[in-house]
Amino acid sequence: MVRMLIDQALSSIKSGSRVFVHGCAGTPQYLNSLLAKRANELRRVEIMGILPLDNTFTDPKLKDSFFVNSLFASAFVRPCIANGTASYIPTFL
Repeated sequence: MVRMLIDQALSSIKSGSRVFVHGCAGTPQYLNSLLAKRANELRRVEIMGILPLDNTFTDPKLKDSFFVNSLFASAFVRPCIANGTASYIPTFL
């Protein structure tokens, strides 16, 4: 297992990257908030997840930086799916 500091891990995320973020109780809120702070330097980072339970990456101000692709359409993702700034993959686990 490779261990690194959060800053090192986040610096490896570049524009166009795809990042899987666990949802529900396993959501890495601190990591998400730090990644969202990099919005000015990132474009079209795809955030994939199971069930987003907050609007960290669906904030309209971040739409050019992050694109959410969810396996389930939570209340935070539905409006973005409707306006085309997010998508979902219909899944039944």
